[in-house]
Amino acid sequence: MKRDNTRRGAAAGMLAALMMFSLVPGVVAQGAEGQADTPLVAAPAPAGDLQGHWVQQYAEVLIARGILAADPDGLYRPKALATRDDLLGWIMAAWDGEYDDPMDVVIEYDLLDEEDLEAAADTITRNLTAKISVRSIMDLFGETDDGFDYYSVSKQLEDYDACHSCRGFVAGAFGFGLMSGRTPGLFSGEKLLTRAEAWTVVARMLEPELRRYPEPEEEATVLLSAESARYMLMNNDAILIDVRNEEELVEAGFIPGSILIPLAELKETGAAALRGREYDPIIVYCAAGGRSAQACDFLREEGFKAVYDLGGIGNWTFGLEYPDA
Repeated sequence: MKRDNTRRGAAAGMLAALMMFSLVPGVVAQGAEGQADTPLVAAPAPAGDLQGHWVQQYAEVLIARGILAADPDGLYRPKALATRDDLLGWIMAAWDGEYDDPMDVVIEYDLLDEEDLEAAADTITRNLTAKISVRSIMDLFGETDDGFDYYSVSKQLEDYDACHSCRGFVAGAFGFGLMSGRTPGLFSGEKLLTRAEAWTVVARMLEPELRRYPEPEEEATVLLSAESARYMLMNNDAILIDVRNEEELVEAGFIPGSILIPLAELKETGAAALRGREYDPIIVYCAAGGRSAQACDFLREEGFKAVYDLGGIGNWTFGLEYPDA
């Protein structure tokens, strides 16, 4: 209860901003069953600053549903920066759930963490947008990430690891087709969100056919390089797993810092030793690459989202250690 009170105090301004959505022309009123009634006023036709803009098709989806209205002067200003409360308000307007107090939804579904509530609300980064959009699409709109391949997604973003606490959400927003990179291969999570980008996220939540999914990987298996593995171990909370048997360590040595979990044990225990680390990078190796590939497939099936195959121990080029005699 104390945690909720703290969050409510930090979000007093956000509550007032969200409540304004019930007063904006063109916003849909909610019926008793949480379904959209007739818009309070007819949705306006797109203004001149939307005509020909790349966001026009997304904005028109929201306008038609009464979610988006022009500013008092009749303009939409797609290039202007969105605020955190703008994004939350548009998502709330798109959701068909019932609520009396918007903050009840934010708290119940953990759409924002306490540090997010305490941060400045006059802008919003693409990283925070990824967090809000993934939590919203899963917890409010009921979609799941079953079968979602975070590993393949992460390989398509060069800056996937730029924010350790954000990377799962970045991969989720990218993989769900809600957000695209600012430039090919770069998510640019620290950049500030524009209104046009925010409208695109909300429209894609409502209309799956508008989503832009990452291209599937052509190669069935791509091994992680020793250089990339070393970087991840030095700069992130990556876990290095050796799935060989114990007797193999004596003859062939092992990579420093690795944890021995033989493949048979990994499968028998359901990866119990790794539970709680489902969103952390897990790098796997074995003697020649066969068992590591099996282990990676197993871990992904078990819900681990960032699994990387280093292949055989011979691929490691930075020195080995040997057990004490």
